Amino acid sequence: MRHASYAAGLVMAAAVLAFPVPTAAQAPGEALRRADADGDGRVTFDEARAAFPELPRERFDRMDTD
Repeated sequence: MRHASYAAGLVMAAAVLAFPVPTAAQAPGEALRRADADGDGRVTFDEARAAFPELPRERFDRMDTD
């Protein structure tokens, strides 16, 4: 029985490592810093779209505060 628990633990660990949480979900600020291609401290729609191709303009406009 102990061997089965150990094997189940290894399988679970392998599954966690094989399917990591997306970066944006882990650290939204880091994802935005990476999207800032020119390093000016602002993320334009073009920069955001390059980092997140599925991002619609309407959603970007709602999130854009400046």
